[in-house]
Order: sequence, then structure tokens, then C-alpha cells
Amino acid sequence: MKKAISKVLASLGYKIEKRKSKEAIIFEVQKKITQGQSPVTIFDVGANVGDTVLEYHKTFGSQSRIYAFEPFVDSFDQLKKNTSAYSNISVFQKALGHQTGETFFNVNSFPDTNSILDSTAAGISNWGEGLLETQEKIKVPMQTIDDFIEEQGIEKIDVLKLDTQGSEYLVLEGAKKSIAAGKIKLIFMEMIVMPTYKDQKDLDEILKLLKDYGYDLYNLYKSLHPEGQLRFLDGIFVYKK
Repeated sequence: MKKAISKVLASLGYKIEKRKSKEAIIFEVQKKITQGQSPVTIFDVGANVGDTVLEYHKTFGSQSRIYAFEPFVDSFDQLKKNTSAYSNISVFQKALGHQTGETFFNVNSFPDTNSILDSTAAGISNWGEGLLETQEKIKVPMQTIDDFIEEQGIEKIDVLKLDTQGSEYLVLEGAKKSIAAGKIKLIFMEMIVMPTYKDQKDLDEILKLLKDYGYDLYNLYKSLHPEGQLRFLDGIFVYKK
């Protein structure tokens, strides 16, 4: 039936094309921006169970070098399992942040909301019950990007993806030396707008930090609350300094 409809529409001068998802477009944009870089080095910080890691592998191919970071053991075990077939993907059970050592990590009722930042009552109210309530606090290893790439002998990061539930600002603070040296070319990050976590930075503070670091905003991708309020933004930033 679909083929018949397509033929009729084609005879009338119309063409049916499969619409790409927002997620697919975002990854293709990153590939376009980093064109000419070979091999492409990607950091997926806050990798969870590996969905975005696999999307990066699909987009950039097996010639890319992907480093994935996830501190929560249950998510990390699944991440490791999901990526075990790919030799170009390395996984690390640690958080990246503003210092090297250990940090407390909040395990929440919905694992995707786990964070080194404490949940707030306003956050639970804004997002709804069953998501942000903290079940336990655990200690996890943390390292700065600056220390990690020096330890691993990594010369550059073509794509730095950040989704760390409110602590993205801290991860960037731990990459000052690398950024100043021009080693991080593109940043793709989630920026939570709706009050959610304690000590969560406001959107204007995040944008100012990125501007001060020498990044130009390439594009923003938004998510709306059912009542119309902006919840978070995904942004792509390109180093121009």
C-alpha cells in the first residue's frame, strides 16, 4: 500500500522522504563540523548504558576513538556489555569533574537522573515524583579531563559530549588547560534550565563560561515541559579562540 501511495504522489510531483529524528540530525551536524579530522577522538561523559556511545560509533565509524565515562556501577556494567564488540570504544567507571580523587554520587530513583549534585525539593516538584528522589549516596572515583588526557597520552578531543545531570560546568572547569591549549574542538552538552539540582549553574553562567573559554554557539536544541516551560537545552559549541 505504501509503495502504491508513493507512486501516485510521485506521478503528481511529490516525493516522500523519511524524516530524520532530532537526535540523528544532531550527530550528523557534529560529523560535519569535525570533517577532515582523522581519526576523530570522542569523549562521552555521562555515558549511562551506552546509547549515545553507539550512536557516535554509528555516525563516525570504527576508525573513530571513543572514550566513555560512567560512574554508576549498574549503568557501567550495561555500558560495558553494550560496547564490548567494538575495539575502538574504551569504557571507564569514573566521573569526570573539577578535581581528581573521590566524590559523593547520588543514586536516585530513576538512574538517568543520578548526579554528583544533590536533588532539590523544587527539582522533584518540577520533574514529578519517581525520578529525582535519592536512594543512597556512594563514593566514586573522579578525575579531571586535564589529568585524564595527560595520563592517557591523548593529544586532542574532537568531540566532548557532556550529560552529567547538572555538573557539566564542573567538568568544564576540570578541562581548563586542555581548552586553553586548543585541544577540545567541539562540545555537545545538555544544559538543564529548570531548577533541579543543588548548586546547578544557571544557563547564562554556562554560556558565559563557554564564551570566556573561546567557544562559539553553533546551535541549540530544546525540550519543552508539557505545559510549555523550557526544561533543558542541548547545545553544540565550536572552539574559535
